[in-house]
Amino acid sequence: YIVFNSIYYELWLIRYFFVGLILSAYIYSFQLNKKCNYFIYAGFVGPVLGGLSIPPMVELINTCIDSNEGPGELKNIKINNHLKSPLICKIDIFKTREVIENILSNALKYSNPNSKIDIKYDDDKMYHKLMMQDYGQGIKEEELPKIFDEFTKLSSVPTAGESSSGLGMALSKKLMEIQKGDIVCESRYQEGSQFTVLI
Repeated sequence: YIVFNSIYYELWLIRYFFVGLILSAYIYSFQLNKKCNYFIYAGFVGPVLGGLSIPPMVELINTCIDSNEGPGELKNIKINNHLKSPLICKIDIFKTREVIENILSNALKYSNPNSKIDIKYDDDKMYHKLMMQDYGQGIKEEELPKIFDEFTKLSSVPTAGESSSGLGMALSKKLMEIQKGDIVCESRYQEGSQFTVLI
C-alpha cells in the first residue's frame, strides 16, 4: 500500500511537472507572439546592424499614419503616403518612428479641419529625404529659428485646442542627430509647413 502510494505520488508529480511545462511554453509562446506582432506592426523587418535596422519605409510610414488616425479623423484631415517603391534605409526604427509620429502629430494639431498632409520622398548624394507637408497655419519667418528649441511656444496655436509641450520638435531633432541625420523646416505663414527628415 505504501509502495503504491509512493508510485502514485511520483506519477502525480510527473504529471503536474509536464502540465506546468506545457503551460509555461504556452505562456512564453503567447508573449513571444505579442512581441513579434509588435515588431511586425512597427515595421521591424530586415537585419539589425549596430543597433540600426533596415525596414521598408512604406510600412513604417503607414504604421505612423495608423497611430495618428484618431486625431486625423476628428478633424477630417487626410494623411497621404506617396511613397510607393520599396525604399530601404538603415535607421534606428524606434527613434525614427518617434520622430515621424511627432511631426505628424504636430501637423495634425496645427492644421485646419478638412485639410490634408502629404508625405513624399526624395534623395540626393548625402541623404534620403522624407518630406511631410501640411497646409495649416504655417510659421512666421522670424520664429523659424526657434522651432527646434526646447519649451518653445510660437504664435501659432493648435486649431482644436490640443495641448503642446514645446518639446516634440527639439526631441525629434536630437533623435535624428544621434543617427547622423537631421530635420529641417520650410514654412509659409498661413499656408503651411514642410518638415524634412534627413536620413
